[in-house]
Formats: sequence, C-alpha cells, structure tokens
Amino acid sequence: MLRINSPGGSALASDIMWHAVRRATEEKPVIASMGSVAASGGYYVAMGADHILADAGSVTGSVGVFGGKFDLGGLYDKIGVRREVITRGRNANIYGDVGGFSDAERERVRAIIDSVYTDFVTKAAEGRGMAYDDMDALARGQVWTGVEAERNGLIDEIGGLRRAFAVAKIHAGYSEDREFELLQLPAAPSLWDIFGDDEWSLTRLAVGRRPAALVDAWWALADERAFALMPFDLSFR
Repeated sequence: MLRINSPGGSALASDIMWHAVRRATEEKPVIASMGSVAASGGYYVAMGADHILADAGSVTGSVGVFGGKFDLGGLYDKIGVRREVITRGRNANIYGDVGGFSDAERERVRAIIDSVYTDFVTKAAEGRGMAYDDMDALARGQVWTGVEAERNGLIDEIGGLRRAFAVAKIHAGYSEDREFELLQLPAAPSLWDIFGDDEWSLTRLAVGRRPAALVDAWWALADERAFALMPFDLSFR
C-alpha cells in the first residue's frame, strides 16, 4: 500500500516516482491511499497504482503544470548587489534571476510546460481508463475533494487507511478479515527518546533558540496562520 500526503512539487520527481509505482504493479498489486492532500504531483504518483482511495475531504486532482521564475533585479538594486553574468547560447540564461523572459525565452518555456502537461494528462487518462479529452476537462489545474474525485472517476472509492488495508488484502489474494501485524515506521518515540540526549530531542532543539521565538511559533499555530513550522529559524543581518 502506498500512502500519499503531498501537495505536489517537481514534475521530474513526480514522474520518476510514477515510473517506480508502475514497475511495482508488475510484481504486486499497489493500492494508493490519499491523506489530507494528494494533489498535482501527489496525484501524479497515485495514478500509477492499481486502486486509489481517498477520504471524502481529501484535496486531490490539480492535474496541471505551471512554471516561471522570480526576477530579483529590483531587490539587488535596493541592497547594492551588482551581478555580472556571462553566457553562451540564446537561452543559456533563460532562468536567470535578473530580468524577465524575452519573447523567444517565453515561447520556449511555454513549449516545455505544454509538453509536461500533455504527458501528465496522457498518463492520467491511461491510468483511469479515460479518453484524453475527458481527462483534460477534469485537469487544467482544477482541484477536487475526494467525493468529487470519485464522482469524476479520478479515484476508485472513498475510504481511509483501514479500508485501504482491506482493499490491499483483497488484491493480494487474502480474505478481508485476515489479520496481519501492522508495523508503524518510524516507531512512536518514548519519553526517554523525547527528553533524552540525542540531536532530535526537544531539549536539544530548544537550546540556542530564543524563548520569544518559540512563543511566537506556538501563537502562529494557535491562530491557524501556519500549517507547519520549519525546524529552524532564519535571521537576516
């Protein structure tokens, strides 16, 4: 069983994982179980599985591609940074961080995005047994809940982890009530692990961090202004 909880990311990384899932299906049944989010690249990975489940409120779909770059020229001017870039070739500096795209570069980027999008939709259509045009109508970056995804044929059924385990057993040739030992990795930490003298302990993480920063972090989560916090702070001088 493949558990996915990802909003997506790199098209290349997603395609590599999709190929790995497809190879796995040649040896064994692969059941994809979507967590709270399995969209864009998260859906890309799931669509290679034999059977896809999602929770009713899972955020999925988002079959689409976008690309671009940040132009930091104005920032460099403000902070007094002078850059000199030497290139060879018409598109050598296409993703350079100073200046926008030229007309030729913009056309090149658009062609790349269109190619990746076509590949994404083609694989999604094949995985779900749809015609390309039908999948394209559901794609274009549109986001769906699990219920909507099931209705539109993007997933097979609604269900959480327990249902996914049951489906996996059936696809593997076992009865649904067959009992198996479930091994959770990584294992839940003990109190000794939490307060012990290892580099990931709470006591070690707190050393050197300003108490005010920790309080601010907790308030950010309490006010629902953040979904996650990085395990480090950034400061600019």
